[in-house]
Formats: sequence, C-alpha cells, structure tokens
Amino acid sequence: MTQIDKPLEGWRVVEFSHFIAAPSVGQALADLGAEVIKVESPKGDPTRPATGSVASSIFETFNHGKKSVVLDLNDEEDEQIAQELALSADIVIHNISASSMERHGLGGKTLREKNHALIYGSIRGFPSNTSRANDKGFDGIGQAESGMIWVNGTEETGPLKLPYNPVDVATGDSLLQGIFAAIIKRLRTGEGSEVETSLFEGGLHAQSYYWGLFLQTGINPGRIGNREPAVAPAAEIHQVRDGYVIFSAYLPAHWEALCHLLDIPHLVTDPLYLTNQDRLENQDDLWQALQDAIDKKDWTVNEAGQAFDTIRIAHGQVSSYQDIYDRGLLHESQQLAQITEEGRAPYYVFNRPYRFVDAQRPAVALPPPKLGAHTDEVISSLNQDNHVDNRKVG
Repeated sequence: MTQIDKPLEGWRVVEFSHFIAAPSVGQALADLGAEVIKVESPKGDPTRPATGSVASSIFETFNHGKKSVVLDLNDEEDEQIAQELALSADIVIHNISASSMERHGLGGKTLREKNHALIYGSIRGFPSNTSRANDKGFDGIGQAESGMIWVNGTEETGPLKLPYNPVDVATGDSLLQGIFAAIIKRLRTGEGSEVETSLFEGGLHAQSYYWGLFLQTGINPGRIGNREPAVAPAAEIHQVRDGYVIFSAYLPAHWEALCHLLDIPHLVTDPLYLTNQDRLENQDDLWQALQDAIDKKDWTVNEAGQAFDTIRIAHGQVSSYQDIYDRGLLHESQQLAQITEEGRAPYYVFNRPYRFVDAQRPAVALPPPKLGAHTDEVISSLNQDNHVDNRKVG
C-alpha cells in the first residue's frame, strides 16, 4: 500500500471488543493503516476456537493485521494498564457492556476528561438514551427487534432470519461513519467525540427503504418473499434451463419491450397489468405469466442474459459462492488478499469494498494475531507513546 492508501497510518486504535460488530470497525481502520490493538481477556475473543471452524473464520475475517494484548481487567495492575493504553489511543472502540467499561475506568466520559482529543466509539444492543439502554443484543436480536425478521419470508414460511449477520455489519458500518465524522471534527478543532450506535439502529437503517414506505404510508408491511412492494416487475427471479435469472422491467418502455421479447405482447394492454399499480396488485399472476413465457423459450442463463441485453434491461444470475469464486471476478477486481500462516494452507480475506482508483488493492494481508502476541511490545510502548500527537488534532 502506498501512503495515500493508508490515511490513518500513525493513528492508534484500542479495541475492547468481541464477535463481529465492533471488530469489523477495527478491521476497517486497520485496513486504512491504523495500528489496531485488540485487548482480550486471558481466555481470548470467543471466536478464537479451532482453526478452520466456522467461528474461527469470524475471527480471521475481522481481526487480521491487528495486535493482541491480554489483560485481565479484574486484576488491579492490568486494569491500570488498560486505562493507560486507552488514554494513549486516538480512537477507542468497544462492544462489551458499557457498565463493565465504566466499572474499570474505561467509560467514554472518564477517558475523555483526561484526553480531550480522544474519539470514543461504542456499540450497544439498544440506544443509551432509551428505556432499553441496559438490554443486551446480538445480530439475531437486532434483526428481530428492528423488523427485519418480520418482513423476511412468505406467509407460508413465517418470519425468517437472515443467515449472514446483516445487523452486525450494518451497525459496524454505522459506527465507522460516526468515527470518520469525529476524525474530521478533530482535525478541524482538536477535539475528540464520543460516538454511539446500537444493533437496533443498525438494523433499522439497513431497512431504510422499507421503513420509509411504512413511515410515509402507515401501511405495516407483511412478508412478500421475492415480490417488490413498490414497482413490478422488479427484481423478478425466474428459473431457466440451467439456473435462475433476475431482472427488472417496471419502466413502461422496458415492460412493453419485455412482453414483446417473451412473445406475450397482449399483456401490455391487459387490464390486470396495464399500470404499475395494476401489476403490483396482481404480482402472483404476473410472475406466473412471465415464468410460463420463459419456460417456452427454454433459455439457458447465458441465452436469457443475451436476450435481455437486446432490450437493455438490467439483469443478472442467481449465483452460489462457488459460482462467483470460479468466475474469477473476485480476483479480477482485486477483492481478495491472501493470508499465509504457519501450519495451515493460505486463505483469503476481503479487501475494503471500495478502492482508490489510481492504486492497486493489496494482494496480501497480515494474519490475525496469536492471543497476547503483542502484550509485552505494547505495554513497553506506553512509557514512550503516552501522549497526544499534535499533528492529528488540527
């Protein structure tokens, strides 16, 4: 990485975190060049089980390139070291309980009284200014309490949880936005900030479009599966000979072109489908009519794509992870960085989901730290670095 790719080089981040939401924030800051020090208990992050397990992949994904320091916050000496380490930081982030942080002298107010330039970011289950401030949370609770599970699925399946921790990731991204805003403020004024978000808020904002419909219409959304609530046909998923395709054709010109392409031009003037509202009210019948027409074409995925290109509508194919990997686009777009660790085969992690256009994304990444691997190094540095770098405060 060149200097421009590491805008946070020289910034110290101290992370009291576990699982996904807060570690994902530290990972993003590490990818931008910050020194990220992960403070762990003697037992380590709970996602540190056997290498190659599902849980271990969480740790590797969200903790590579960090430093690990083991401190027992219930030990008076270690607690003091943790406080000194936090005060040496430019940014502190955590998703362990706020009461625990405060009990050990690591709360935002306590630390910022001693270091006004400190940026302090926290993730909670629910906002601290509400009646549920002390309620705990995890991704599934965030999905449930924000309405995400309620709207996912169909009336036949009942509510369905999404499997890939969307609330953890959305909440981490929300805190990251707040931290970037706090960095800009600090560079302008020299003052730090305390930034807070919650799994509840992350879950809500991941559904901004759907919540917007409710807030503007007052209509409580139900479960509509693959149907769309506002336009049709949109994001239609249909089976072809060797897989599934997805496309949208709700604009009038696109809808008419699709009907002609599928040899069903009479649908253009059919009262059931004449307007977008008509199509919304008859989506089940519309889907079946389109599927019947596609079945008669007997297209492959590629043939369907070529046909859709002729009428200039957006389309894609429903793909498995293996399909996506095998097509090579992940490597072509430099999405992946390889990690090499002793005693196991090399593996990949994602780079940031954006790039500096004039720079190459890194092809390799540092491995995740062994538990406590940097304890001595970091503690020794406190005697030298326990000060605020004025270059980073305005």
